[in-house]
Amino acid sequence: MERSLLNEITDKRLGAYLRHQKTKPRYWPSIFPLDFSDELNWETLTAEAGGTIVADVVSYDSSAPEKSRKTIGKASGEIAKVTVKRTMREKDFLTYNRLKKGIQTDEVKKKILDLVYNDVDFVVDAVNGRHESIALQIASTGQVSLNKKNNNGLITETAISMGVPTANKLTVSKLLTNAEFDFFAEVRKVVKLSKKTGKVKYMWIDEDTFEVIMETPKVRASYGLDYYKTKQDYEGTIDLDMMNAYLRKKRLPEIILVEDSELIFEDDDHARTELPAWEKGYITFTIDKKFGRTQHGPIAEEQAETVKKYAVQAKKGHVLVTKWSDVDPVVERTKGEGHFWPIIDDPGRFYFLNTNSTTKFIEVAVNPNTEQDEIV
Repeated sequence: MERSLLNEITDKRLGAYLRHQKTKPRYWPSIFPLDFSDELNWETLTAEAGGTIVADVVSYDSSAPEKSRKTIGKASGEIAKVTVKRTMREKDFLTYNRLKKGIQTDEVKKKILDLVYNDVDFVVDAVNGRHESIALQIASTGQVSLNKKNNNGLITETAISMGVPTANKLTVSKLLTNAEFDFFAEVRKVVKLSKKTGKVKYMWIDEDTFEVIMETPKVRASYGLDYYKTKQDYEGTIDLDMMNAYLRKKRLPEIILVEDSELIFEDDDHARTELPAWEKGYITFTIDKKFGRTQHGPIAEEQAETVKKYAVQAKKGHVLVTKWSDVDPVVERTKGEGHFWPIIDDPGRFYFLNTNSTTKFIEVAVNPNTEQDEIV
């Protein structure tokens, strides 16, 4: 193990590059902003909800009556180690040397910088992508499941719950695919429930589900579109601005659309499949636009002085980038690593609605190989 083979890579230059590096826009920084802790465990509490506990009227010269401090529930666990590595092999290194020896036009310089920093961009984006995946799983369902379909490392036997009360995980009266599905009635049901914990103001919906909801007969009729008997349909379209204007008139929560995160999962055999982040068909109701925080902790490699002798290191937020080389064969390795976990603050104030089911919040099926329930 040696320091980088690439002349452009030093701790100082790598740090400067990461400071100015533009990353892909993600949801997690705003809904689960970073919060450092030297603890390796996370914990979230579900506090009591409801009306105001009133003080007592007492006589003079008497002490104040003490009220209890209740906690309904607690969820806890370890923050996750998330890491990825990429390798520049001998042919790439030979290409790098050939370009360095050539005439240094702007195009050649760009190719050199691409060779030097592409793997840095890749590992930072990969760690942030996994962060996005976990954060949006939590934001859409209140829990996380890591299985062979979405993770190569740790496999959870059961879903990791973030402490959301069962009473806050709801299903619909009629399936979204049913012509009798009543979007406004479902929303009013949640709003009514939330009055005890804090009236919800926003509902988060993925784009595909939003488009289906806008095509349901009750939504189109309620909005006032004219029904054309010859076409057996309502003429016109309803966009997000139109719907939110209608919801404001009805004093119902505003819709926030969640766009596709464009994440890809690569398994042990390097086969790649699309990795859903927000669970389609799930609607989350919140009081504000922040769900909680991302607790991130120390990384052992960052604090090891011996590693610094043989590797170049710098950080982008909570992601540590490490570059080093090996001589047999000649390779340049780049690794990204982060230790973190998104946490819902006061999960009792969040409500989740599954439009895919009238009975179960999370559908499960039995895996014939393990004979264990798996989320589907």
